[in-house]
Amino acid sequence: MDTRIEQSNKLLYKYGLLEKLNQYGTAYLTGSYQMNLMTWNDLDIYVDNEFISLKIIYKIVKYIIDTFHPTWFEARQDVSDDNTCYFVGFETEILGELWNTDIRFITKSDIIKNKNYCDNIIEKTNRDSNLRNAILTIKTDLRSKGEYGFSKSYISMDVYDAVINFNVHNTSDFVEWYKNIHK
Repeated sequence: MDTRIEQSNKLLYKYGLLEKLNQYGTAYLTGSYQMNLMTWNDLDIYVDNEFISLKIIYKIVKYIIDTFHPTWFEARQDVSDDNTCYFVGFETEILGELWNTDIRFITKSDIIKNKNYCDNIIEKTNRDSNLRNAILTIKTDLRSKGEYGFSKSYISMDVYDAVINFNVHNTSDFVEWYKNIHK
């Protein structure tokens, strides 16, 4: 098992993050963790927000601060179209190195859209190991140059799009592709 997955599992299970989130709504592991495409210490979790309130967010925030002792922390409420969503993000060094965790409390329909997106990538990368290898290589190269992760120039979805939909298979081609689509 990938070391990042093992470390993620410690945050999720040993420290009880997933159990705590599931007390208030169904939590879904998503992003690179779900797709087994992790190249850095980053977890994305979506929680069905049907029963979430600001009072519950305060309980979750207290748990995160008490358990993970974040080096960075952010929480916010977003209201649009009669829909209230919440974001809780934090960085911790509880495992001996910096880990980023983003938790989004969103609608079930948005969770399903995300799940379908991830399932599509999983299906394509499982069917074609060249796609999987290209994604991992590009993300790793960009990360080593300080251009990916922690709010840097590029995000995972850009890499997935370039590799899967535009036949980009190396970092230099990715950077060129990105420049062309963001003119």
